[in-house]
Amino acid sequence: VRACASALAGTAGVRVLVVDLATYDGRPVAVVVLARTDPALDAWVVGRGCGADDTQVVAYRQVRLP
Repeated sequence: VRACASALAGTAGVRVLVVDLATYDGRPVAVVVLARTDPALDAWVVGRGCGADDTQVVAYRQVRLP
């Protein structure tokens, strides 16, 4: 999980808030939510084999916090 999160964020030491296993369009995925420095969260849907060399991104959304 740490290698996947670092690759998604582009930096080591990113704070992982949530990792959940799910399905997306019928395929097995992981939902990874990362903290950001500004008032937002990064929500990624990735293949379950996500790692440093291949993040397997399926979907991404930045969620702004109030």
